[in-house]
Amino acid sequence: MQPTIPGEAEGKREAIEAVVEQGKSGDKHAYRAIILQFERQMYTYCYYILKNHAETEDAVQEIFIRAYEHIHQYKRQVSFSAWLYKMAYHCDYSASMVYYELVDDQGNVLTPRKFDYFHSKPKTEYHVDQLFSPVNGTPKSITIKPFTLTVNNKDWSVIGQDKDSLGDKTYLKDLEMTIPVQP
Repeated sequence: MQPTIPGEAEGKREAIEAVVEQGKSGDKHAYRAIILQFERQMYTYCYYILKNHAETEDAVQEIFIRAYEHIHQYKRQVSFSAWLYKMAYHCDYSASMVYYELVDDQGNVLTPRKFDYFHSKPKTEYHVDQLFSPVNGTPKSITIKPFTLTVNNKDWSVIGQDKDSLGDKTYLKDLEMTIPVQP
């Protein structure tokens, strides 16, 4: 089967619906076909949210397990892909607010004196003042490296966090910038 894109021909939708009906009746081979059909779309969607390959793979696996467990609830009032996207939307992981790592031109990471993480649902606006340790000498430049943490939506805990690590960071390379420092 070729990947289905929302809005494609009705005949393709009917073929998918037939395979879904087989999956609803317990046919595991049909469900494997469903996974093959939608795996790339779900991966792309989840990676857009999580920005981390390992977390995305876990999320996609969880989506297909959850879909298999609840496939009997699927109704043809919406396309199967729309139902699957809704399941992906309600995935257990999301990105935190954006944090910043500062790095001087020698590769030294300037660490904040205190790292604030809010163990709650993200808000649309924050005001966080971060105080960073002083720089040794005068660097030629400072690179600002934005990142997010992957959080579990159930309890807002940070994935991979322990006493030695803030958690699993996902760097947002497109937002990274280097600022020259003039003495």
